[in-house]
Amino acid sequence: SKRPAPPAGLAIECWSMPDETDLARLDRVIGVILERMREANIVVPVNFGRIGECEEPQHERCYVFSFGTRRLHINMREGAGGRVTLAVRVGGGYMDLVEFISKNGSLEQL
Repeated sequence: SKRPAPPAGLAIECWSMPDETDLARLDRVIGVILERMREANIVVPVNFGRIGECEEPQHERCYVFSFGTRRLHINMREGAGGRVTLAVRVGGGYMDLVEFISKNGSLEQL
């Protein structure tokens, strides 16, 4: 059975809000992403959720999440105009969270 390709250009945009803590912002942005992914019928592992803050000092604004059988390090970045992006640590680099879930969600469904 062939896996359905992720919708081309599924762009999910979120912006920071004034007086919002990093953790509140992270939880809100994750919520928006999950809602949009479900609407697009993209599989997200049922156990996907925040475990805690990353303990590694060089990982600033990094949080650890469970994702199927894996543990993800998700980094929160703020860009121009307060646009918030979430990136997953993959090997020595990063991948956009939406792209990562699109590619790996069905593989990690428990």
